[in-house]
Amino acid sequence: MHIGECFEADEVRLVEPFFSDLCYTEMDELILSIKGDMSRILIDENDEIISFAVDSSDGTIHASCFHLRTPSDAVITRFEAMDGEVYQVPRAEFEDGVRKYYTEALRISSTVAPNDLNPERLAITRELVHSAIDSATDITCLDCCCGTGIRNSTSARSTNERGRGSSSRRLVCTTG
Repeated sequence: MHIGECFEADEVRLVEPFFSDLCYTEMDELILSIKGDMSRILIDENDEIISFAVDSSDGTIHASCFHLRTPSDAVITRFEAMDGEVYQVPRAEFEDGVRKYYTEALRISSTVAPNDLNPERLAITRELVHSAIDSATDITCLDCCCGTGIRNSTSARSTNERGRGSSSRRLVCTTG
């Protein structure tokens, strides 16, 4: 599920610049600074607030996430004063949408540096992920080239964890 689907909208922009910012109460100021007359409140299956959104005057829907922090009194007061609608989605689906949002932002903003990569890295990464994840579903992995021990990790895992039998899994690995 994408964030927009949670709010029954085509597109929603999260105001927190990075995934790592989602836990900081200082991020409340970002949603409070958006001018608009309509609000959207997203609750989970336990009726807990997981996001607030503002329909800004330019037509953009800006949202802030509250699944990792509690909204401040100022945020709640602002949204109570606005006309708005309440939406409900399972927390797990919302969290999946948030991860997808920031993963896509990272993918778009990252520049691939193929000359810096070991030519065998894609195969090595694919083998490492296959040995670590026992899943029959297709998965997509984003290799951000963090760390230099990938070959050693792959060799150790493949030696210790082989022999599980073949699988019908399809793995898509992207280096960059």
